[in-house]
Amino acid sequence: SLFIDELRFLMSKTILDSLATVAGFNVDISTAFQNLGDLNNPDDQRLDGRAVQQSVLTNSQVKFIFGGTDFETAEWVSEASGSIYKKWARYEGTSFNAAGGEEWAQSRMISDLEETLISPNQVLALPKRLGVLFRPNRLATITNVAPIQVADTVSRGDNSVGSQASI
Repeated sequence: SLFIDELRFLMSKTILDSLATVAGFNVDISTAFQNLGDLNNPDDQRLDGRAVQQSVLTNSQVKFIFGGTDFETAEWVSEASGSIYKKWARYEGTSFNAAGGEEWAQSRMISDLEETLISPNQVLALPKRLGVLFRPNRLATITNVAPIQVADTVSRGDNSVGSQASI
């Protein structure tokens, strides 16, 4: 495994080529960057920013994007999350009863409304430690990355030493 933090400053042709080829060799590369705009403006001026962005997004099968990013990134997350259909009442009629009161009529028109699974506003408003997780063959989900306490036992000869570790 290889982890590259602040990808914008370290982006190179070698890293781009690695992202495209390592999956077949049972190697994973984790990259971290602030927003999609960082990918569009790599420090290496010989690289085309849009090509860098497309390569990173295409060759990264698992993506985790935290909230509070810029609007362009939030829009990308929203569009990439897919869409769902919701039922909504396009028209609901009312009528007046014998006493003059208004009541719902029996006529109503229901339609399907397509909207993104995760909206840009949801992405922008995510609190700390929450992000949108993209995995192959699964719907995008909003997920928490808070530490989880696990028991860790280390053996030293006949004695066992227990400790708590955070993941």
